[in-house]
Amino acid sequence: MNSHQGLPCSHSLWRRAFTLIELLVVVAIIALLIGILLPSLSKARESAKKVKTQALMKEIGNGLEVFRTDNEAELRGLNYPSSRAGDDPTEDNSGFQMFGAQHLVRYLMGKDLQGYVAPKSVPKQFWNDIDPGSSWVQKGWYDKPGDTNFPTGASAPFPRCGPYITSDAVRVKAAKDLPGLPHGSFEVKDTNLLMIDTFEMPILYYAADSRYSDAPSANIATTMMMESPDPNSTGMGYPGIYIFGDNAYFTGGTAMACLNGLCTPGEWPPPLLGGSVDPNARWFPAEWDDTPMTKDDIATKGNSFPYYIMNKTAYESSGNKTVQPVRRDSFLLISPGKDGRFGTADDIANFQ
Repeated sequence: MNSHQGLPCSHSLWRRAFTLIELLVVVAIIALLIGILLPSLSKARESAKKVKTQALMKEIGNGLEVFRTDNEAELRGLNYPSSRAGDDPTEDNSGFQMFGAQHLVRYLMGKDLQGYVAPKSVPKQFWNDIDPGSSWVQKGWYDKPGDTNFPTGASAPFPRCGPYITSDAVRVKAAKDLPGLPHGSFEVKDTNLLMIDTFEMPILYYAADSRYSDAPSANIATTMMMESPDPNSTGMGYPGIYIFGDNAYFTGGTAMACLNGLCTPGEWPPPLLGGSVDPNARWFPAEWDDTPMTKDDIATKGNSFPYYIMNKTAYESSGNKTVQPVRRDSFLLISPGKDGRFGTADDIANFQ
């Protein structure tokens, strides 16, 4: 006789399947969790990039400290190497302009990233200054024997200093490879390198003019420096501790061509040279063009470059009387952050 008996109902092998409604509920919950977590992850990534950019700025600052110790004669009385816009001293073509951000790479890493060729290392006979008006006194200094521009009579490459910053975190790009830059007819100077942040945007360099930094009444900033004996004068080209035009290629053309009436504020390159205005391509607030102003005006113009670099703590603690820049005797490093626009809330700087 077969004694096998069926299993009790409580031990049944049958399992009930999910209903469509239950599946939809599960999917909705997963979607909700993703919606909650993704912004947090995105913010975490942005925060990490900001921290890395701040660390990079610290390394740049350390490099500048070592550079000025090694090359004190080049400072020409300033506390840090100049960020002044001008011709590239290694190229005999006025189109090879250099701006503060590009000077930073040249000082700390050299033109070819193999180290800086300091004037003190080059005998005077190899200085290309036969023409008193020439600005390319370093022509051929980064070349090798046999290259077209290598100075005649020199037998070996000139000694290098540095590089003063070698971290793996440091990355450089040519200006022409940056996104959103309104290019015009100046492509030739776009080949000069500059340091970029973790958001693939340029890090600007502004060196304080220490001739004015110790004067309590000195202006915070000027559009473009023009020598004047009166540090309290106003108008285009009045003396200032910082010069907005040092990075005009990245922030706008006021300090360069507009000085000569070739364009209106915000245009770069000027229309005369083939440029055009693209409001969507601006890397800075329109008000940054309006740099020349009296000290009494600065605190009321919250979108201006002088206000941007004003020491807000000193201003507030003095009862809104002390108007001076942050880091008035050193230098500023500024990244536009994620949005790629200078002068906005997500900027990253060494004075925040």
